[in-house]
Amino acid sequence: VNLEQLNLDSPWEGGGGNYLEGEIPTEIWNLINLTHLRLTGSYTDDGNNTSEELPPEIGNPVNMTHLGLSGNLPSGEIPPAIWTLTNLTILGISSDSITGIIPSEIGNLTHLIWLGLGGNQLSGNIPAEIGSLVNLQSLYLGDNQLTGEIPHEIFALTSLEIIDIAWNQLTGIIPDDI
Repeated sequence: VNLEQLNLDSPWEGGGGNYLEGEIPTEIWNLINLTHLRLTGSYTDDGNNTSEELPPEIGNPVNMTHLGLSGNLPSGEIPPAIWTLTNLTILGISSDSITGIIPSEIGNLTHLIWLGLGGNQLSGNIPAEIGSLVNLQSLYLGDNQLTGEIPHEIFALTSLEIIDIAWNQLTGIIPDDI
């Protein structure tokens, strides 16, 4: 299959949309030509969203530019393979049950313009390497369990228009170089 784009998004509220059952098929990750995958809010299992972990094969479609998995409630940590998808411009894994830390490898995703990891259970510090995301325009890390100080590297991102880091456990001061 030569599939490049797959969009099965569902609306967050209201009627209509997709209500798919079961787990996200592992065969999706073998679609090496896939550039856009959007499954936001699509998967249900008897009315409840999936709670499976994201597989390591998520990094197989190396040309992926858009990855939206929000609202499907995957659990576990973000697989390291995500940080090898260096063509990503949009990454959304929000409103799920993701745990663990945001690793320094996030700095590999230098093409990102939109990053949404809010509404999970991420912990630890926001890594300074987030300052490598020079094209980033929107950053959503709110409603997690992030701790430590806000890295001043975030405020050096000249393309950044939106920062949402509310509802965490951050400390310190807002850097002067805002």
